[in-house]
Amino acid sequence: IEDTQAFRWTVFNSFLLSYGFAFASLGMLYFLPRQKAEAQERKKTWPRHPIYGYITIVMLSIALIYSLTVNFMSMRPSTMCMEFAGGDGCDLAPVTPPMLGNSSNASNASARLLLL
Repeated sequence: IEDTQAFRWTVFNSFLLSYGFAFASLGMLYFLPRQKAEAQERKKTWPRHPIYGYITIVMLSIALIYSLTVNFMSMRPSTMCMEFAGGDGCDLAPVTPPMLGNSSNASNASARLLLL
């Protein structure tokens, strides 16, 4: 990684985004009940919406699966070059299937399948 002005701006923007979300979450404290009595009153009088809980669980599950996928892809040499995993992009040559008529190619193909 080169120490360039563009990279410094990238780091600045990432810190700005991180601290922005932290301060935005502090702003949500306003919506919490002040004391136990107010929390119990809200529980009795406000309508219940269980769909919000389901949506939260689904969103968190998707985020976990996405982060695990990207992390595992960035660890494997065969996929770490993909832009999706943080690489620069892979220059993949077209794959040609082995000739099945030739016995040596067929045995090589079956040996490769056994290794997978």
